[in-house]
Amino acid sequence: MTVSTVPWQTEEEWSQVEVFFRGSMRAVVDSRGLTTAAQIIASRIADVDAELDRLCRLHCPSCDDICCVRATVWYDFRDLLFLYCLQEKLPSAQILSKTGKGCNHLGAQGCALPRVERPFVCTWYLCPAQRATIRWNGGERVSVDLISLLKKIQRQRRDLENRFFERVV
Repeated sequence: MTVSTVPWQTEEEWSQVEVFFRGSMRAVVDSRGLTTAAQIIASRIADVDAELDRLCRLHCPSCDDICCVRATVWYDFRDLLFLYCLQEKLPSAQILSKTGKGCNHLGAQGCALPRVERPFVCTWYLCPAQRATIRWNGGERVSVDLISLLKKIQRQRRDLENRFFERVV
């Protein structure tokens, strides 16, 4: 995917997204239910954080194909809906990639964003080396739980989006 296909890159576009969410949330019937759903998703993300950090510490420093550099990542609609329901605000701007250096939040110690504020693709994507570690450590309950929790978070994000569209008046 090229940078030009990343949505909402300009300040004007981002401003329109903010206006959309503010207006839509005012029109939502039972926005408290959406807030509660987002809080549950945030709790599930916190549940996988330590295991994902462990996998990243194990593999990312020696990786020669770092996904944060190679991939073009951005906030999608579900990311923004989740963040708005959770925090009643959006991030200050769309995530951008620095040419040849990857995501603008990538620092010397990894991602500078708390996991709950990252695009969800940054949480659910497991590289082949991380997947191999999970497979070889399959006897460890935490690894089995990691995959099932990530799938549960994906379902809950879809449900949040469906509930949002059902409740917009």
